[in-house]
Amino acid sequence: GHPLIQILRRGIGVHHSGLQNKYRMAVEMLFRCGFLRLVVATETLAYGINMPCRSVVFAGDHVSLNSIQYQQMSGRAGRRGLDVLGHVIFLDVPQHKMHRLVVAPVPSLQGHFPLSASSLLRLISLLTAVPRARGASPEVVRLVKGAVCRALRQPLFANDHPSFLPVLPIQIRYMTDFLVCIGVLSPSGEPTGLATLADHFHASEPSNLVFLALLRSGALHTLCVQSDERKWEAVASDLLVTFSFLFARHRIHPDRATDEAILKSARGKVVLPALPSAVADVVKKYNGLALRVASALASSAAASLPPQADTHALPLSGRGYAAAAAPRVESIFAGMSGGAPSQPESGPA
Repeated sequence: GHPLIQILRRGIGVHHSGLQNKYRMAVEMLFRCGFLRLVVATETLAYGINMPCRSVVFAGDHVSLNSIQYQQMSGRAGRRGLDVLGHVIFLDVPQHKMHRLVVAPVPSLQGHFPLSASSLLRLISLLTAVPRARGASPEVVRLVKGAVCRALRQPLFANDHPSFLPVLPIQIRYMTDFLVCIGVLSPSGEPTGLATLADHFHASEPSNLVFLALLRSGALHTLCVQSDERKWEAVASDLLVTFSFLFARHRIHPDRATDEAILKSARGKVVLPALPSAVADVVKKYNGLALRVASALASSAAASLPPQADTHALPLSGRGYAAAAAPRVESIFAGMSGGAPSQPESGPA
């Protein structure tokens, strides 16, 4: 059998977000029933899952281990009605951090709903999928539509930044226009086949949208072509560089990038080489489209705001300057506000 199934027979479970939902549920039920004595888990087990235990072990330090996660994870230690005390064990965690985690107050949680292109695409996909779901009653469809509308009209930052609300409809309109240009939404607003793939990689935005642009342009297909001059090793190297740029890139200090000791001791490449030319051209085209949409969004948002007396004066010297007329910017959704729609530029083909 599979190793994950074999360890279950020995009383050991594994729980993290990368596993299938059925396996995680089996681990949770077996642990609550007492058949599992040890569960190796990540922070996904800390929130909203009823799995009390006698002891919690923090095996190693990590930059994301903060007071909130410590409180949530250590709160598992001690089963009500079974244990008098719960045990929290630190393994290979610096003593100063142990002290800080124990005594640090839990910061207040504030909701944050970043309205990005991927989040808007997920909401549109939800609105499209719910009416088509089997057994979905009209009441459920109405509730989902109401929840999505409230999330867009009154986002979580509305209380602290009410001045952003007038700009929000403009942002939604231009982001929808952008999704149409890159091919994840049809001109009628229906999600296309690529929308599911973009939704799956939503946490890596904007890399998920760039990945779709590479698929639509055929650059990845060109990259995978083998020939007598281009062997499989070269193809694999180009694919690895491309996916590393998209999904596994981390910024480092320039001094560390040129440190000979680090470069010699590293098992892989510390500094990524340049992207293949075919991929670089598509990425450049995508960045140009994103910049044009962002510039048009900023211009429309600025034109929609009421004029202020000191808008055209420098903040320190007070010296004024003549204001240029705001450019007229339209999109295919300009008709919603009474304007004449114009066809936008096409995205990566």
